[in-house]
Amino acid sequence: MTHQEHKIYCTIIIAILLSMLMLLRPALVYMLPVFFIGWSYFFVKKQKMIATLGIIGTLFATVSLFSYMKVFENKYGILSSSCVGTINQMVIAYQYNLINPDVIENGQLKEDIENKSREVSIMTLIKSYGLKDVHNVIMDSYKSHPNKVIKSCFGRLYRSKSKSLFLTLAPGFATVFDMIGFNLNTLYLFIIIYTIILLRWIYMKRSLPWTTSFIYMLGVSNIIVAIIGAQEEWERLVLPSLPLYLLLFGQLCTLFSVKSVKQLELK
Repeated sequence: MTHQEHKIYCTIIIAILLSMLMLLRPALVYMLPVFFIGWSYFFVKKQKMIATLGIIGTLFATVSLFSYMKVFENKYGILSSSCVGTINQMVIAYQYNLINPDVIENGQLKEDIENKSREVSIMTLIKSYGLKDVHNVIMDSYKSHPNKVIKSCFGRLYRSKSKSLFLTLAPGFATVFDMIGFNLNTLYLFIIIYTIILLRWIYMKRSLPWTTSFIYMLGVSNIIVAIIGAQEEWERLVLPSLPLYLLLFGQLCTLFSVKSVKQLELK
């Protein structure tokens, strides 16, 4: 097998794995636009075959996920891959008081939501009124006060800062890691520092490090999706991006062996 054939083979395998990931864990949907951007890099490198196969593979993963979502919509009335997203958003809406009773047309549903005191679970609401009606209450409420929704996102970001970074990865050592400062706040600080260095490198080199940018976008996208779309289980949700941040951290460590950011070897 030649080097070019090996690249084509790897590209096809990546496309298959990406499609499987979309169906197994739809929360990784942020990977699709990042992969589209990543494969476009090969057009810049004049490797049109790799770029074309990669984009076709990503399109296949996108179509596979969208087809499943359409099947879900035909059965439950909302374009989604599961009911988990609606449940997560309902929990967030209750927690940050985002439900607007004025947008609820169903009187009984409005009463159950307004008088909710945890004995009426979200699953009970979904079973009683249907996933579509509960979903519409959330979406209509969000549309009625978008500023409040945006403020709640920053509120969740602030609340997440003290969460353990290694609770899921190494629960037995989580307390030790917390004592020395390894929490999500540390990760946020790292992202800020890395972003500044990356932007400075791009400005000084007048070039874009595609591989580094690809890894960076995957890691940051994972955190954004976890903060905006999920309940407060950030220790578990950021776990897929930790290897990516370790790679980026390794790059920053090379700063100690060079005289300036411009001398960093970013690919």
